[in-house]
Amino acid sequence: MYGFVNYALELLVLKNFGEEIWDQIKKKAMVSMEGQFLVRQTYDDEITYNLIGAAVEILNIPADDILELFGKTFFEFCQDSGYDKILQVLGATPRDFLQNLDALHDHLGTLYPGMRAPSFRCTEKDGSLLLHYYSERPGLEHIVIGIVKAVASKLHGVEVEIEIVKRKGDPIDEEDRTDVFTQQQQQQ
Repeated sequence: MYGFVNYALELLVLKNFGEEIWDQIKKKAMVSMEGQFLVRQTYDDEITYNLIGAAVEILNIPADDILELFGKTFFEFCQDSGYDKILQVLGATPRDFLQNLDALHDHLGTLYPGMRAPSFRCTEKDGSLLLHYYSERPGLEHIVIGIVKAVASKLHGVEVEIEIVKRKGDPIDEEDRTDVFTQQQQQQ
């Protein structure tokens, strides 16, 4: 992962819990480095997972809550890092923003070579927006929840409710199987 992810996590802890707690988290995660994470340097994904695991233990806060707060902080970090204008033009609604997020990641791939960004797609079901989030990194969906809530609130002035409907590997229920079959028939 690029250092801007770890740096945003560092900012979250420093801002909310202080430097002493950040040092404890780094020690528990076996991250021995002086100074801050370098934004444009790549770090092994294991470092990020270890930092999150250590934060859960030291702060005694559930991982999902830390990750959601991290998502909010990451969005604020992106705004403060000069990406505020580009974030605003991604869409006038949360749906438009999410639909255009892959294009932003494509652009960022030119600035951050080798970036392995997640992918997003939106569909609708029963009047609700379904966000399909695809990532090779498991267990980070609550970061996305934090980002989406921050985007909706700060860019679009709306509050959103988010629930995880299904994760990769969850069994497909009969209703979903019918929906997929119907969609495949319509595409033929």
